[in-house]
Amino acid sequence: MNREQIIHNLSKRSLNDADRMHLEKFFRLTSKCPTCGDRGFYRFEGEKFDCDCEVQRLLYKHYLAANIPSLYHDICVDKHFVGADRKTVIEAVTNYLEHFEDYQHFGLGLTFSGWLGSGKTFAMTSILKSLLQQGYEVYFITFSELINVWGSSWSDEKSKRLLNDRLLSAEVLGLDELRTDARNNGGFLAGGLDDVIRHRTANRLPTLITTNMLPQQEEDEFEKVFSLLSESNERVIFTGKDLRPDTIAETTHTLAKRGERRPIC
Repeated sequence: MNREQIIHNLSKRSLNDADRMHLEKFFRLTSKCPTCGDRGFYRFEGEKFDCDCEVQRLLYKHYLAANIPSLYHDICVDKHFVGADRKTVIEAVTNYLEHFEDYQHFGLGLTFSGWLGSGKTFAMTSILKSLLQQGYEVYFITFSELINVWGSSWSDEKSKRLLNDRLLSAEVLGLDELRTDARNNGGFLAGGLDDVIRHRTANRLPTLITTNMLPQQEEDEFEKVFSLLSESNERVIFTGKDLRPDTIAETTHTLAKRGERRPIC
């Protein structure tokens, strides 16, 4: 997607109350270009590049409004994914984006499953960012946050708005780190997840999911939800090792020492 299309799509997006709660973070952090600090250029891999500050600000602002963690703002699967599953992951992400109108029509999503740190969230946020650039309403949330919002929505107006405006209504929801804990002994986690997923599948709203759980574990813990997602989501299995301790950490520290930046993508 070219520069003019991104500016057009993001500039025309209207922001609701849920967006503004996240945008408070944007204005508190900085009013300067998030990449170059308004210098007009940045350095990367030993070279100097002109900075497109307008696009960088727009992307940063709207990624934050969609609750996409800043860790994933300046990395994209096709350029930066280096895991053993690179070919499989790029094919899955590319195919989903290329055929998104058809997947969206039927409310179909993806479930990224595999080892901790193997790149599942990276792949999911790359899809969310690309769809956001195309003008779609997307939202990212961890499973733990989702349960907290759902549980608080009965008495807290902000949580209720977030549940209705984003978790239930976003054109695409990214749900990160589906898992279980002691709270599910009474079915609390399963109940909150079921409310959100049942609404979304019934209204053909795609949900992207990442999880470290095996399919049998998911079925045991979230039987109703597992049945719904089995019909709507294609599973992409990650088999690679944890990338964080070595490759990613080394690259990040190297950039910091050199005073370099990756542009938001």
